[in-house]
Amino acid sequence: MDKAILFGVASALLYGVTDFVARFANKSSGVLATMLWGQGFLSAVLTIAVVATHKFPDGATLDWLLLMASNLAVVAGTGCLYYGLAIGRITVVSPVMACYGAVSALLAIATGEPMTIGVGAGLLLAVSGAILAARSGERATKAAKTSGWLPASGAALLYGVGFWLQGKYSIPAFGPLAALWVYYLSATAIVAVICLLRRENVRPGNLKNISLILGTAILAGGGYAALVAGQTTGSIAVVTALSAASTAITVVLAFLFLKAKPRMGGWLGVAGVAIGIALVHLSGGG
Repeated sequence: MDKAILFGVASALLYGVTDFVARFANKSSGVLATMLWGQGFLSAVLTIAVVATHKFPDGATLDWLLLMASNLAVVAGTGCLYYGLAIGRITVVSPVMACYGAVSALLAIATGEPMTIGVGAGLLLAVSGAILAARSGERATKAAKTSGWLPASGAALLYGVGFWLQGKYSIPAFGPLAALWVYYLSATAIVAVICLLRRENVRPGNLKNISLILGTAILAGGGYAALVAGQTTGSIAVVTALSAASTAITVVLAFLFLKAKPRMGGWLGVAGVAIGIALVHLSGGG
């Protein structure tokens, strides 16, 4: 399997589990606490890695501006996603958020990334399948006060633009490790300032909450690392669009562990993701 496809699928798997675990972390500790401590933990780990490998970021002023723009977009997208998962229905938030793969792919193609008909069809099928799987994956409950479509739409747009900027400009300029390190440092600083301004109580509380926060952080960090590693191949559209298949993974996990009852469309969507990934592979994507 080509590296771009392999990393895209790995990112989808890790992000799919992340969204599932993040639901519990957000509800028990709050969105800001989950983001602050989770990203702070990853910042510490990556700082050790950067110091050990001496791969400090070095780039021109424009490179730094583009890096910070992509970081701000992804941080804001994460905030929108976590907020949507906390207040809304996963059957709405996940499929709308999954559109980020289409946003990044369209931007990549529009800026010159080559795309064959077979690969394009496979990506379209994978993203559409992910959206269908999540949208049809679980019957809505009356308990939710809002569907969460608005923050999910913000997450889709912000993630799409942020991941495209990252793959197109930041990773070629700084390398994957430095780009990840600066992202998590800036994300931790941004969330910390927001917490101070809002005087938010971000104490995680008991051991269970801490475990959920760290679990969410490790899974999200792994998914992001796989995405960044895949983008180093130059196939931004392929890797980012395939990572959006995470919603299908989330639906399967909800079925297995939360006793959710998917509709027929949910299973058709999961099948569409699998067929789309296979089509990308057979068409030589990545």
